[in-house]
Amino acid sequence: MYDLLAGENIGSFIIGLSISLVLFGVIVLQGYTYYQNFSDDNPLLKTLAGTILWVTLLLILGVLAMLTVIPGGYWKRPTRSS
Repeated sequence: MYDLLAGENIGSFIIGLSISLVLFGVIVLQGYTYYQNFSDDNPLLKTLAGTILWVTLLLILGVLAMLTVIPGGYWKRPTRSS
């Protein structure tokens, strides 16, 4: 059976989470500068850029929600009594 050793894997988890949050910040900054610098663009392009930003935000929020729920389910799981 596969056993997840949280103590040994927490460092790689924190590194991955940090990198993903930095990349999310880059996406938000690109969207912000797009709306500031290209205010005369086609409304269809603006809608597309806004949709991409919202989808990215929802994906990040979904992942963060899973990260808060999954550990609780792991620690409160039923175990066998021996």
